[in-house]
Amino acid sequence: TTSYPAAQHLSGSLTYRESPPMGGPHNVVWQTCWVYAAPLHNEHAVHSLEHGAVWITYRPGLSAADVQRLQTLAGSEGR
Repeated sequence: TTSYPAAQHLSGSLTYRESPPMGGPHNVVWQTCWVYAAPLHNEHAVHSLEHGAVWITYRPGLSAADVQRLQTLAGSEGR
């Protein structure tokens, strides 16, 4: 676990200690909670984490069945 100060709204590309990032400075615009097939900008997803979102990531090349399993786990809340 770790903790980060909240509301560190910055613009531009940011560098994070973790991959995927768990918190820290982020863009003022947060990411809409949804299931995305393409990578998200970390800066927007981290802002969503600040507001309580759960961010499920996966490696490129994951099988379609495994991606479907993640989508099922995510459910339809927040979409």
